[in-house]
Amino acid sequence: MKQRWLVVVCLVLTGTLLNSCKREQVIDAHAAFTYEILDENFTVPVRIKLINSSTGGNRFKWTFERGTPASSEKQDPGIIVFDEAGSFNIKLETWNDDSRDEK
Repeated sequence: MKQRWLVVVCLVLTGTLLNSCKREQVIDAHAAFTYEILDENFTVPVRIKLINSSTGGNRFKWTFERGTPASSEKQDPGIIVFDEAGSFNIKLETWNDDSRDEK
């Protein structure tokens, strides 16, 4: 009986020590994307498709300057329409519990 008790105590202590030595790995979020102008049509309204190539992030926030829609929290926001001629900024933020990045 004492041997069983000693074995159980040793196993519990070994498990506790092994568990406390476990290292957490920090995962860096890196925001990246490319875009494609649909049908290669640069006449207004211009429709673009965004391709999210971010790594490490599991949450996303897109902002499309003067675009429709104006923002999205989807990983892949779909097609964005720009009804005016000009240059526009597109911003992607991605993050996880460890880090945050934007492009």
